Amino acid sequence: MASSSSSSQSRVLSAVAGCPPLHGFLKAALVGAPHAPSSSSANLANNARNQGGDVGGQPVEPPSCPNPAGSPKTSMGGETELKAYSPKQDASSKHFTQIDVARFEEIVLAACPPRVRENGVNDCRVQASLVVGDGDDAYVVTFPTDSPYLYPASTTKLLTCVAALRRLASLRKKLGADVTLDTPIVVHPHALRVGDRGAKHDVADEDAMRRTRAQYLPWTRRRLTVRLLIQRVAIHSDNRANNVLMDLAGGAHALADAARSCKLDETRVVHRLSPSARVEGEPTVSNADEHAPAVTYYASTGAFTTPPVSPPPVRGVSEEPQPLLIGSAHVTSEGLVEQPMDFAKRNHSPLSEMQQLLRLVCAGKVPGVDTHDLQVLVHALACAPQDASRLNVPLNRRVYFDDWNKLFAPGVARVLAGSSDVQLHGKLGQAYGFTLENSRIAHILTGRAYYLAAGIYTNENGVLNDDAYEYDEAEAFLDNLAEFVTRALWTVETKCVLGLADDLASLRVDVVLDVPAP
Repeated sequence: MASSSSSSQSRVLSAVAGCPPLHGFLKAALVGAPHAPSSSSANLANNARNQGGDVGGQPVEPPSCPNPAGSPKTSMGGETELKAYSPKQDASSKHFTQIDVARFEEIVLAACPPRVRENGVNDCRVQASLVVGDGDDAYVVTFPTDSPYLYPASTTKLLTCVAALRRLASLRKKLGADVTLDTPIVVHPHALRVGDRGAKHDVADEDAMRRTRAQYLPWTRRRLTVRLLIQRVAIHSDNRANNVLMDLAGGAHALADAARSCKLDETRVVHRLSPSARVEGEPTVSNADEHAPAVTYYASTGAFTTPPVSPPPVRGVSEEPQPLLIGSAHVTSEGLVEQPMDFAKRNHSPLSEMQQLLRLVCAGKVPGVDTHDLQVLVHALACAPQDASRLNVPLNRRVYFDDWNKLFAPGVARVLAGSSDVQLHGKLGQAYGFTLENSRIAHILTGRAYYLAAGIYTNENGVLNDDAYEYDEAEAFLDNLAEFVTRALWTVETKCVLGLADDLASLRVDVVLDVPAP
């Protein structure tokens, strides 16, 4: 695999307007193994994924990424010139080896850790969905046929970003305001945070902006912009950035509107995500369906403030959901509760709808969102921690190693290690023992793409909120699944045509399936 031609490594063409290729991940694969952080780094990263905050010390900026040979030189961050993106005409499922339901089931089972196979996939709520192709002939295979609940964790942040972009487009249309992704904003969360809904919201001055910035988002010294918040959500999976975008969008009611516009019938995002417990004095943030605070926009045409939003309740009294109990016990601030945790009022999004939203975003077909704004989101979804410095996004590189936010990447890199033209756009999530990833995996030059989403629940002791989850098994499952699916889809002939191999005999394409009997 490591003997692929150097010419293919240097042949970098970002067709999606400066989106970074998988150079960091592929470099790891080319030296013989996927990136494997130390156990201490992995533990810190798992905590960061769960809580969405920097861990330990001040942000450490990585060295700037050199421009790969042959790639177009682009000015990253706020000055990146983004072009409209649409899938290429040859982005058809016919360019991949056909995978039927039975074959996909074999692949998913082979990717599962031994303990999961022994206990049964139902016990670990294993799910996977594959959409092959980007064109009209795309087909879908899923396993299993039913869909047990998976807590979506940070995967819902993609919908939050979409809702925030819809809000910007609405402000431009209704108010004629010159509001862009780089317009400084300030959120006034004090009424929401202390429960005083009657508090007055004055137009913020510079001092108010500084105070709010320090209280609400202590991780940045810059003025808040939607561009920065989206980049933090995509690269860092920052929960506070997500909560600000949710406030800006208008709360749970606005996210429900965004979901309906994209025909996500079962998706619901009804609460914010908890900030890092390591931030001293950080209060618990209440449900998003209660109140959305005022937001001040410092537009070039003049500053203005949108009032607080109090939407109707997401559910009425008569619509109280049935309990959705998971685990055998859970931990609260008062200690261990010997009862399962009820997820009935928590966020929910099936894998199929996660994929549907990602497909709409990558195809530029999200209703109510400006094309340029959507391209910024697409660009952010392709970024990895090594891209943070050139985007000027604060990031603690001691915690956020290169494949931190793309668990599929090492597995893909082991198959397509000879190409630096492979791109992943996606979002992962990890909380309460649930680990999920939703990604588009594409070869840039040909436009050949497939969408892979998967989730697993690893909590052997049955206790939730104790931070004693088997995340290493979950991450190994996603890593293996990405490798096995990629290996099964890419034929020997296709890889040779693309210059990913010098020799047919050098490729191992068939997935080795060794699934023990139940």
